[in-house]
This record gives sequence, structure tokens and C-alpha cells, in this order.
Amino acid sequence: MRALAALVASLWLPAGGTFYSVRPAGGALLLSGFADRGPTCIWATVDPRRMRLLRTHRGSCASEAKLSGRVSPSVVYDPHSPWQEVVLSNGRVVFRYEDASDTKPEWAYGPGSLWIYDVWTRRGAEAVRVSTVTGRVVQRVRMPKMFRPLLAADADGLWLAPATNGGLSTGAEPQPVLHVAAGSRSAVVVHRGGRAALWILAHGHSVWMEQIAGTSRRSLWRFDGPSGRPHLLVPHAGFFAAAAVWGGGSIWAAGAGLQCTREHIFRIDPASGRTTRVATVATGSCEPLGGEPQGIAFAGGAVYFLDPPWLHRIRP
Repeated sequence: MRALAALVASLWLPAGGTFYSVRPAGGALLLSGFADRGPTCIWATVDPRRMRLLRTHRGSCASEAKLSGRVSPSVVYDPHSPWQEVVLSNGRVVFRYEDASDTKPEWAYGPGSLWIYDVWTRRGAEAVRVSTVTGRVVQRVRMPKMFRPLLAADADGLWLAPATNGGLSTGAEPQPVLHVAAGSRSAVVVHRGGRAALWILAHGHSVWMEQIAGTSRRSLWRFDGPSGRPHLLVPHAGFFAAAAVWGGGSIWAAGAGLQCTREHIFRIDPASGRTTRVATVATGSCEPLGGEPQGIAFAGGAVYFLDPPWLHRIRP
């Protein structure tokens, strides 16, 4: 593994909530999170060039669409019922699910589609595809009961892999990688191996995944085309990432060191899996990125990642 020097800039984020998501929105960055008090969300817009806070917002978690201009889901909680509603920003109810620590809804955006999955809806495990053009539900698929999956979406549909605390059977090996094609009625298994995925990323017609087996054996995989043809890129991965994003023709991954004092940013060649460490940032947590894959973004030739209460920019 090679190491390169990079320029690092950091911004202290406003108090009042915990940010878990960062993404480009027009010429700015939009940060999303949960407010410290009350059933509300908090947002911040940031000038990425100057790394300066522009504005903060607070309100209903269903209000993101007004800020981001895209169809987005949110959970509307009923304190008198175990069944909660997943509602789109246009007011449409996607489904109801029974809320528990391992039944939270997950979602991912692909070209023209928003995919939403939950393991415990009134119909059982279900994946739903929403058109981001019309805001309508266009596909429902009965799914295997995969708890706490990681999701990615691309031109070929939805991809699911178990997180380290989830799976069809938590801790069992081998675990499957599932694919749901647009218009299909069921999920198919494209790969079995290891016990979990550390991250999964889809772009164009390929999917990349860092897989872990046992307690520490890591490998890097790529799955190509609608059939998800598997390719083992790196049998023994020399990095340990928690999230990844596509940008500028490369994969950018972030992960904490074993002592939880540093966050490493890697650039991965999507064809060969060759990895270069481009930056290391001091951190005080084993769960930077807000513990969420949405905690890393690429915009304007730079990588941005959350390490609450900091937002860092890495310019290779």
C-alpha cells in the first residue's frame, strides 16, 4: 500500500444535534442529523470551497426535500403503537414496520430510483422502489429476512449485504450478497462468503464490497453487470474501512485505526483494487462518520467526511 500527502481542512459543526450525513447539494454541502432535543432533525449548509458554515435549519425530519430538492423518506412515529410509518416527502406512505433496534428502515438512491428496505413490515421483509421523478412507488419485492443490511443502488437495481451486526443469521458464515433488479419479483443471491460486509458501493454497472470473515480476514470484491459476476480483487485487504464513496473515477474509503485515534482516507483503484492511503486525521471516536455510510461524500475533487462535531475535507 502506498501513502501520499494531502491537504486537510476541518470545520467545527454547530451544537444542538448530531450530524450523520453529508452530500453535495447544488454548489454547497448539505449536512443532516438529529436534534439533541425533541422529535426533530437538524441540517446545515456549508460552503465547500471556504469550509464555512452558511446556515443551519431545524424542523420536521420530513422537510429535507425542501432543502435538497429530492424525494426523501422519513419515519413518522406513533407513541401509541409499535407500528410506525415510513413516509415520503410528498406525503405518500411507503409501508408500516414494527419498530425495534434491529428493524430500522434502510434506503439508498440509484439512477432515477429511491430503494427502501425493512425486515419487519406488515408484509414481512420488503424492498420498495420509488421513482425520484414521479415520487410514486413503482415496485414492491418480498425479501429474505436480512437484519441490518448495508444497501447500495445502481443502474442494475438494489444490492444488499449484511453489516457486521446483522445478516440472515447474525455471526453465521457464509452470508449472502443479494440483488434485486428493477422490475423483478424476488431477490437473487450473487455471492456467498464471509460473515459480513464492512461497506458496499455501487456505481454504473459494478458493485464493490469489503468483506470480513472471522474476526479480521478482509478481502475486496467487485460484482459486475446485472448478474453480479464476482471478482476477487484483493484476497487480503490491507485496510479496514467503514464507508466508501465514488468520485473522480476512484473509490474513496474511510476507516478508523485499530486504536480509534486516527481516521484514514484511502483511494482505491476500481479495476485492480490497488489502494493508496491519502490522509490520516486525528479522531476521538471509534465511530466517526456518525456510524453511517452517508458520512462520506466526494465533491469538487475533494473528499468530505464527518467526525462529529467535525467535518473534514481531504484534498489529494
